[in-house]
Amino acid sequence: LSDSIDSHAAALSAQISWLTEELIALSWGPVVRVCRLMATRVDSPGRTGKGTVVRYGQVIGAFSFTSDITVTGIGLFDKGDGIPNDSDDFTSSTQLSILTCPVEGIKLAQDTSSPGDLSDSLVHHVVNLKGEASFSDRVPISASDVKARWILPSETGLAFSPPNSSSEKALTRSRQTLAFVTTPVEFVMVTRRSLLDHAMWLIAKRKFEEAVQVASAMDSTEAVGTILSSAMQPLLSDKEYHRAATLTSLIDSEKHGSIWTSIASEFESHNALQYLVGYLPIDVKIAEESGLLDGEIYDKTITSVILHQPSRLLPLLQRWPRELYSETRLVKLIGEVIPEYWTVNWSMKHSPPPEETGTSAEDGGEEVEGESYDDVMKVDPSREREHYVPLLLALRYLYTRSSDLGNLLAVDLRLGDTAAIFNIISDSSKLQSSTAVRQWVARHMLTLFRTNPLATCAVLSDNMALFPVGSVVATLDGESRLLHCYLKYLLITKGQPAVCMPYLNRMVDLFLEYEPEGL
Repeated sequence: LSDSIDSHAAALSAQISWLTEELIALSWGPVVRVCRLMATRVDSPGRTGKGTVVRYGQVIGAFSFTSDITVTGIGLFDKGDGIPNDSDDFTSSTQLSILTCPVEGIKLAQDTSSPGDLSDSLVHHVVNLKGEASFSDRVPISASDVKARWILPSETGLAFSPPNSSSEKALTRSRQTLAFVTTPVEFVMVTRRSLLDHAMWLIAKRKFEEAVQVASAMDSTEAVGTILSSAMQPLLSDKEYHRAATLTSLIDSEKHGSIWTSIASEFESHNALQYLVGYLPIDVKIAEESGLLDGEIYDKTITSVILHQPSRLLPLLQRWPRELYSETRLVKLIGEVIPEYWTVNWSMKHSPPPEETGTSAEDGGEEVEGESYDDVMKVDPSREREHYVPLLLALRYLYTRSSDLGNLLAVDLRLGDTAAIFNIISDSSKLQSSTAVRQWVARHMLTLFRTNPLATCAVLSDNMALFPVGSVVATLDGESRLLHCYLKYLLITKGQPAVCMPYLNRMVDLFLEYEPEGL
């Protein structure tokens, strides 16, 4: 011990306290050591088994306060019952009750009521054997009836309640009344806080996660809601939305689901519902019982995501059950956010004709009453693609899930995904069974030819009953090169000269213009 003592005052402050039958705590100055009492037998020469028993202390906990602090009282606050003494869990869960005082003492006349630096105060700490403090409280000492004076460290101490009692009532009382802080002017009782009080104390120290973890051990949903709300409010005010949202993951939604309505309300009041995406309960039963469905919280959250974090929309839809939100409302809102003619290959400055984007009454759907445009976000033109593409991908997911092929083709066209488009329209069964697909192909025939002429020729020639040659020729009137490609495909590739005969003279002119060597 002498190696750690660098002053006479520290040596004079040395204390020893029994924690359990086999654990003792030592302190001198700011230094604390916790030792396990051990024993071994040292055999005398020639007398095996009859040697001297040597007892010693094995240090299992060692830490120190700052040098301007001295320990004036130490005892056991809580023991990790049932945990092996040599385990790391034991040193983490076993906690000491420690009283510290500034080396020069404390002046009674000074104000100790305001929170702040504890270095000039008498302080009660709860610390585990690793030196990790769970909390530290300034000890309030009334000086109203006492002349201003100094209290020295040697005049303070801790007097502990009996550690054990055969009476269950007495044991409960002893666990509530931990100890008394002794000073020359008064005794201050140290009691264990209730879980609610302790959680609020942690919140005051901005230890929000620890406070909610304390709340999670409580049975009262009202108390859990009070603590969670108290922990979230300062974070929301400071715009620490993500940290506030993570607090909700620490509660049992199945047990305390009714508090979710108030949680969502608080986030909504700060326009931060999108931060709850990963934390809202997605069990439909819990959503119904908690009132989240009635409050349209999921729809409001999706709206917030669309406007502020569109890249999170598709993963959200893939994870959330359909019963939690309105698809009609979602589709309408995306339609409000993305300009009518915007596609991946077009900016807002270039508005192509409706034929190019596929906008129509069939593709857009009917409007839903009661919606306004007030909340539609104005997107920076330089970030259009970053914002709109994720929304189109979400639309594609919805239309794929519902097998709405007409609208799916419209979205694929806006995304510029020609492979997906031809994958659908090359399936004759889909063309034959879906009026929406046939109408879409007819409406976008010119776009398809411009995108992939040969693939379009193949689709149309394989389905001439649905797309008569005459109607295709009429559509391509004015697009001589594309018309030549189509008629040549019918004549040579498909080997159907009969269907080309009505256009023989036109074909000759087209060959003379583009492939005279082919005549």
